[in-house]
Amino acid sequence: MMHQFNASVPGKIVWRARRGILELDCLLVAFINEHYSTFTDAEKQALENLLEVTDPELYDWVVSCQDSGNYQQHTLMIERMRSAANVIDS
Repeated sequence: MMHQFNASVPGKIVWRARRGILELDCLLVAFINEHYSTFTDAEKQALENLLEVTDPELYDWVVSCQDSGNYQQHTLMIERMRSAANVIDS
């Protein structure tokens, strides 16, 4: 099943959010569809910055709940994604 973005999500975000890891793809589509329209400009920029990281890094941070280490600027957005997806930090 193909997961689709809302028409209101800018193409640049759609393109960057598409991932090679199915779990990330599903999580990002759901998160962005649900929350992007409510983001401030700063939050939109934070999401764009987060989408620049590699699939393995993003997977580790969001799905595996690993610390983002030197990338603390991503912490708030990662926590929002985890919360929205009900990812439990073990």
